[in-house]
Amino acid sequence: MFTGIVEDIGIVKKINSTKTGREFFILSNDIIFSEIKTGDSLSINGVCLTLVEKYDKLLRFQIVTETLRCTNLGEVKENSYVNLERALKISDRIDGHILQGHVENVGYLQEIEQIGDSLIINIKLESKLLKYCIVKGSIGINGISLTIAKIMKNVISIAIIPHTKNKTTIGKLKKGDTLNIETDILSKYIENFFNFNNNKYKNIYEGLKK
Repeated sequence: MFTGIVEDIGIVKKINSTKTGREFFILSNDIIFSEIKTGDSLSINGVCLTLVEKYDKLLRFQIVTETLRCTNLGEVKENSYVNLERALKISDRIDGHILQGHVENVGYLQEIEQIGDSLIINIKLESKLLKYCIVKGSIGINGISLTIAKIMKNVISIAIIPHTKNKTTIGKLKKGDTLNIETDILSKYIENFFNFNNNKYKNIYEGLKK
């Protein structure tokens, strides 16, 4: 579990191709490097990955082809910047919102507008994700916990404060960039609960008719 509060902007220093996908070698800050252990989870642009090895200030991760296909990690090149967040501790405050690191799909940065030191970004989403989006609700964008300001058809608008712009990769985005999307898990549990009950009672009713 993660909270969407980015701890560091990492740099992908090296990428190796493997039989099953790719390996990323990421440079992080000293705190993450010293405290993370082999087998620990790290959110990289919102994707939960497992640390395989660490040495010479670099963190090594193995990424399978399916993850590369379904997220924007497949587009990452050497010397690209990525958002990093370690897994949530039970004792931690949840300053963002609950994220699993399970990217559902990618969105596309349709427009980015500079307003003083802040930004307004418009992101085009796949239609099936919109039912999990509400105005003032939370959404994970490249592993960042953000708040939806406006919804226009299949486009969500988000206001970015200067702190978020400077402390994450948001400030480095360009129009047309691909973004990893994770909608609020709580809305999916509620949807599943009601669908499950509706189907259960429907089955009972069908059984009585027989």
